Amino acid sequence: MANISQINMAAIVFEVQRSSRSEAKKEELCRQEMENLSHNQLSTHYMTPISA
Repeated sequence: MANISQINMAAIVFEVQRSSRSEAKKEELCRQEMENLSHNQLSTHYMTPISA
């Protein structure tokens, strides 16, 4: 039978892993957003008509 400290440690490990996955998802969404913004700026820059 598991003692209380083992159960507590398992809960802590689970929470750290959950938090880490959540943070990784946030970072990935942020990276994708920055990539999209950068791509959109390049697209609009190259599509801007040149005035004569």
